Amino acid sequence: MSPEEAAELGLVDRVVPSGEMLEAAISDARRLGARPRAAIAAAKRAVYEGGSLPLPGGLRFEAAQFMSTAAAPEAIQAMEAYVDQLERTRELPLYDPETIERVAAEGHFK
Repeated sequence: MSPEEAAELGLVDRVVPSGEMLEAAISDARRLGARPRAAIAAAKRAVYEGGSLPLPGGLRFEAAQFMSTAAAPEAIQAMEAYVDQLERTRELPLYDPETIERVAAEGHFK
């Protein structure tokens, strides 16, 4: 399977030329490193531990990891920012492609 086919099937997030791979990896690491530590840790646990379970158990494990971070100060701040933007614009923020792109890059709604 070619890298492009893997991307089309959703098996990889994106395809970058080999000469740009290190730069892309560092950029992704910086972006993820700016996210709340608890959220990154929960996502890693969901992948490493939940991925080794049968599907129903893995999905329960993933949901538990999500819920374990929902009350963190960073999560509450993010939810408040989402609601503030919704009230300000009267539109659901994650239905706007520009907002989706910005939130994905920055990790917050501000």
